[in-house]
Amino acid sequence: IAFTSDTLFFPELIDAYRINILIMNVVRYKQHEEFLIKHLNIESVKKLLKNIKPELGVLTHFGRTMLSAKPWVVAEELSKELNIKVIAASDGFTLNYNDYL
Repeated sequence: IAFTSDTLFFPELIDAYRINILIMNVVRYKQHEEFLIKHLNIESVKKLLKNIKPELGVLTHFGRTMLSAKPWVVAEELSKELNIKVIAASDGFTLNYNDYL
């Protein structure tokens, strides 16, 4: 299991996370124009998941744009597109590995 911190995507992230479960802080739905705000977005998440290929991806730490996009819907769309189980955390969320795989 691994967690990303608040960060922009950079290629070395892929090699840093060779694991079964990846929990990602996804503050933004799309990249903010100013790179001073260093957060992952859905395009970054796609790059990570496509290359790391974890058994489970968990989206968490949502900002306004992610909440507006309905994280549970985004997670379902990512699951279908990437053929990787992706879920969206919510307040009070507890992850039981066997419940999702």
